[in-house]
Amino acid sequence: MLEEWKDVRQRSGEGVRRWWSDTEMDLIVWFDGTTPREFQLCFDKSGDQRALVWGESGRLSLMRVDDGEGRPGTYKASAVLSESGEADIDAVADRFRDNSVRVDPVVRNHVLGVLSDAVARRSD
Repeated sequence: MLEEWKDVRQRSGEGVRRWWSDTEMDLIVWFDGTTPREFQLCFDKSGDQRALVWGESGRLSLMRVDDGEGRPGTYKASAVLSESGEADIDAVADRFRDNSVRVDPVVRNHVLGVLSDAVARRSD
């Protein structure tokens, strides 16, 4: 079940950032006031981790997450996002719906709306 992290580091000029996490997913949301401006929904954390990224353009992008590990003899690097192929957004939405009962209802409904719109566009 996604739980909100408290005391998330805030960076000047990015807007307020909130973060929910569990063993399967991370949801990071940036706000303009009380309105979600951008989010990253990371999933399959224990496998081939990917992220659905939505922002001001209104476009939902699928990204692969390179967690910065797995480089023998070096320190862990910062995580990096790179373009990825396809994902079953409907299945990700179902998992998010199940795992997000404790997420702020405004945020939860916004993310589910974006995912639902993406599923509808792909089936057109």
